[in-house]
Amino acid sequence: MLLLDALVVVWVAGWLAVGIWVAVDVSHLSRLALTLGTAATGLGDAARAIMKLAGIPFVGSTFRGLARSAARTAASAQANAAASRTSVDQLAYLLGIVICLVPSVPVVAAWLPMRVSRIREVRAVRRALASPRHRASLERYLANRALATLPFHQLVALGEDPWEDVSQGRLDALARAELRRLGLRAELLDASPPSNPRRSVP
Repeated sequence: MLLLDALVVVWVAGWLAVGIWVAVDVSHLSRLALTLGTAATGLGDAARAIMKLAGIPFVGSTFRGLARSAARTAASAQANAAASRTSVDQLAYLLGIVICLVPSVPVVAAWLPMRVSRIREVRAVRRALASPRHRASLERYLANRALATLPFHQLVALGEDPWEDVSQGRLDALARAELRRLGLRAELLDASPPSNPRRSVP
């Protein structure tokens, strides 16, 4: 379970890093929009300068038409530059979020119920270890759980016929193996349960 926890953390952290990297990299595209805005500002200044030549006799009308055309182009470019900056920023955030969440959410959704169930199971076993009333039934429960959860090679390492051991009441080895699988010390089975389990936690 600890190995699975580590793999999930590495998976989520890795995609989080990739999402942030993509978001930052895409946001750099807004520099193109900034360059376009700067060029539009320069074109607008040029249009105003050309407009001053509109008063020249004979050719003034030509300069006036050119200045108006340049001013319209500059205004359109400035509007497009502002819209592009907004779109690039939105795209950067969206891509970053999607890349972070899409690979991570299914993994976390599959892992989290198992982790919560494991925590509840360990807590229940701890409470049972602290209760004299549940100690005998707990050992049988742990032995049967070991038969259901441990790999076959671990089971046969505990005895030639673990199923026969359970039927004959030889539960200690299997119960201890299950405690170790849960991340608890096998020696807890040797400890005497406290007289007041509500006030003492093993």
